[in-house]
Amino acid sequence: MKVVYARAVIDAERDETRKLAIGYSDDVSVFLNGRILWRGRSAQNFRDPAFLGIVDAENDAVWLPLKKGRNELVLALSELGGGWGFVCRLGDAVP
Repeated sequence: MKVVYARAVIDAERDETRKLAIGYSDDVSVFLNGRILWRGRSAQNFRDPAFLGIVDAENDAVWLPLKKGRNELVLALSELGGGWGFVCRLGDAVP
């Protein structure tokens, strides 16, 4: 299994919670500020026998508890076979 990392910095104006919509193939671990928040698997046939492992931002969601200032988001993506990828969409703060 191979692993790649993606890193982004999110600057928050205040402490807030924001939704991160995420699609990935095949496994992902989501870290915020050095702490693991969530792990998921979206490999072909994993969700159901007909699932093709197609990457879609609507596959899953993670709630990010952001602190005021700089926040580091890291994704660790693992591939089981057939190619890998990810897509993310950061939503607005939860009121």
